[in-house]
Parts: sequence; structure tokens; C-alpha cells
Amino acid sequence: MKAIGRRMHLYRTQAKLTQTQMAKVLNISLSHYSKLEIGLGTIGPKLLQKIQQTGIPLEWLTDGTGEEPDGNELSKRLQALGGIPDSSGTCSQADLLTILDIAMRPDLLKLSAEISAKTGITRNQALAMLVQQVLKFGSKNDLAAEEEGQIPATSISAGKKRPRKKK
Repeated sequence: MKAIGRRMHLYRTQAKLTQTQMAKVLNISLSHYSKLEIGLGTIGPKLLQKIQQTGIPLEWLTDGTGEEPDGNELSKRLQALGGIPDSSGTCSQADLLTILDIAMRPDLLKLSAEISAKTGITRNQALAMLVQQVLKFGSKNDLAAEEEGQIPATSISAGKKRPRKKK
């Protein structure tokens, strides 16, 4: 899988695309794409078909045989289809301040350290995942879930066990 990831990286850089842009072309998350480039994750049949549509011959991708694709061809195709996906981001200053406020919450800082210690990922990666969870589900949802005896999203990320219901 690492060899496939190296070839995907080579093709993407020849096409002068960022990982974000390539992920958009393939209609997958940036996280999924970046994992593929470092040899992690899986490539299912649908994704394999999308990769092939970008101009990467499957035999070259999977085993390195055959003609190496030209990344410039992908750039030309994307321009013909309306341009390269924008990777500049659309985050406003207010959004950034909200993210920073969430990231500086003492409970999330502590939880990110615990996650890092237990899983081996960096503390910043753990904090980023927690911030995503709070943005996705919101703090109010976490509080409501706790009051109803459910597991809040941040607890799931930390791998805490579900409290047993009293009978």
C-alpha cells in the first residue's frame, strides 16, 4: 500500500495539486486522501474507478508497471471541466476565533492529552479531532447527552466506556 501511496503522491505533485484539491477531485475527505498517500487506509472499487478517471492507469498505480501517467494531463482535464478545486478555504475570522476558543477549553486540553497518551497520536491531532466533534455536535448536545445518560461525543473520542443503565 505504501508503494501505491508514493505513486499517488507523485501523480498529484506532477499535476500541481494540493492534497485538499486531489481529495476534492476524488470526492473523498482530506483525511482519507492523506492516509492513502502514506500507505494507510483502503481503496474500494468506487474510489479505484475515480482514481482511474483522473488518468492514472491501474496497473501503474497497483504494481508500478506500464507507462507512468502525466500529471499535467489531469490539470488540463480539470481546467476543461471548470477548473481545479479551490483549496484556499472559506474560514472567516469569526470561524477561526470560534475554533481557537474551543481548542483552548481546559476540558478538551486535558482530554486531548489523555487521548494522546493512550493512542500514540500527537496531542495536537487529538485536540483537532475533539474540536471537530464539538463543532459537529456542539457542546449543548454533549451536555444534553450526559443528562440523558448517553455518552457525549468527546467521551467517545477518548475511548471511555459507556455507563451502564440502572435497572
